[in-house]
Amino acid sequence: MIDGDHIGHQILNRQDVRDKLVGLFGQAILNSTGEIERSVLGRMVFGNDERSLQNRTRLEQVVHPLIKNEIQSQINQAHIQGGIDVIFLDAAVILEAGWRDICDAVVFLDTPTELRRQRVQQQRGWNDEKWKTREASQYSLEKKRNAADFIVTNNGTIEEAGLQLQQIVCRLQQHASDESHSCRHD
Repeated sequence: MIDGDHIGHQILNRQDVRDKLVGLFGQAILNSTGEIERSVLGRMVFGNDERSLQNRTRLEQVVHPLIKNEIQSQINQAHIQGGIDVIFLDAAVILEAGWRDICDAVVFLDTPTELRRQRVQQQRGWNDEKWKTREASQYSLEKKRNAADFIVTNNGTIEEAGLQLQQIVCRLQQHASDESHSCRHD
């Protein structure tokens, strides 16, 4: 699996990226050790006001091409190594960032609002305001749903969602192969 968020964090740690972002947003985005303070940068780019939107665009112009290059590099490396049938790219902004072209299919995990809210509070420590601001900075869920090739209904157990995903993978493998595969769904 390729984790787009993790790659984004790594990109922010690169000296050349840090220098560009300091040039765009000032020294205030750095912490006491000289690293980018993501929470400070986040406050500058996540919002619906004109300044936040401009700042987010400027940030994305710097980091999105670099993230896409690293994603493509990891995909290429997986192909070279061989023996890998499926590569999952976990990235909330696949559509917004224009990365769909490096994916054979896009799967939308349709998770109820309350469950999404609980997860970001538990996993990232976000309050409701921060969560709503971040979600508002992305395509609407309806737009993502409509753009997806497949939808996994993620309102039950992880096993139920996993089974749906397994069935999608099986369909993709069958489609990609000239030979017939038999996929188990138990």
